[in-house]
Amino acid sequence: MTGIEELPNKQWILEGDTHISKWSREWGTIKCDPALFDIMTPWLKDVDVVWDIGACIGDHTRFYLDIGKKVVAVEPNPLAFQCLTHNCPEAVLLNAAASAKSGTLRFITYDDNAGASRVLKDGPIEIQAVRMDDLDLPVQGFVKIDAEGWEYEVLSGMTGTLRAN
Repeated sequence: MTGIEELPNKQWILEGDTHISKWSREWGTIKCDPALFDIMTPWLKDVDVVWDIGACIGDHTRFYLDIGKKVVAVEPNPLAFQCLTHNCPEAVLLNAAASAKSGTLRFITYDDNAGASRVLKDGPIEIQAVRMDDLDLPVQGFVKIDAEGWEYEVLSGMTGTLRAN
């Protein structure tokens, strides 16, 4: 598939990406930040459900799943979402941007750094936006957000859920 590379362990990464995919290639797995995961593990001990907002290719999602968590993974980048779907099929997967309101947004992807892809007013790609409060999802116990400057909009769209839980 154009733009996607398969690691020896069958996980998918993005061709040409100089960040998360490069590190995944070096580690031989998309779970390429073991020091961070070691730090996070105690915080997740009593958590059943994790929301991974800005999941990219599934590096964090795969970690959460492998330690027995249910995961809702949200990723707007179409090619990264293909990798996420392949790498973490047991997660609840949303190909959209979490936002303050549902609808459409403009988005830009960066081939050399997929993790820097972002919502951009005049971006070349139209993507779906979802307000997390409006969705019938498993209730989160932990939320990871990596939305490249869109975090305020993400949080604005989930305030009801956060307050309730």
